[in-house]
Amino acid sequence: MSQLETQILHQDYLLTCPDGQEAQLLEAVERVDQQFQQMLDTTKLRSRERVGVLLAVNLAFENLELRQQLQALQQQLAHLQGTADTTQADTDTDRLQALEARLATDQAAARQLTLRLDQALDETPASSPAPDAAPEELRTASEFVEFGEASNTDLDNASEMDLPVTAVENQ
Repeated sequence: MSQLETQILHQDYLLTCPDGQEAQLLEAVERVDQQFQQMLDTTKLRSRERVGVLLAVNLAFENLELRQQLQALQQQLAHLQGTADTTQADTDTDRLQALEARLATDQAAARQLTLRLDQALDETPASSPAPDAAPEELRTASEFVEFGEASNTDLDNASEMDLPVTAVENQ
């Protein structure tokens, strides 16, 4: 603990404060001295005791106002942080739902394409593939579907489709 000699209205006081807070204490003493002097100059009161009580009430009132302002600011900050968190969560949820919907659409389109390709391959004559065709040329339609590329294709309205060539044409 530190001890400081100070003056308020030309009267000496010996005050103690925690180490490291001397500057704050001196600032507080200076403020009290200024307000004490101002109150003596502006009021009809001449008793130091009465001026001191009035000054203490004024400072306590100011302290309460500052605390209320601090609480209001803390509530605003908590509300803003909550709003930001909620807004971010809502944005993330909307984005996730949009991605899930797109995934479902892409999967449905891929299934339709696979079915159409299987049907198209089943309708080709059995003699289509050349007898000496390599086994990798005899693929199922599902091997040709690449998921994710069919999302912008309207398969129900398609009248033509380009199918990959799977067999060598007869000469």
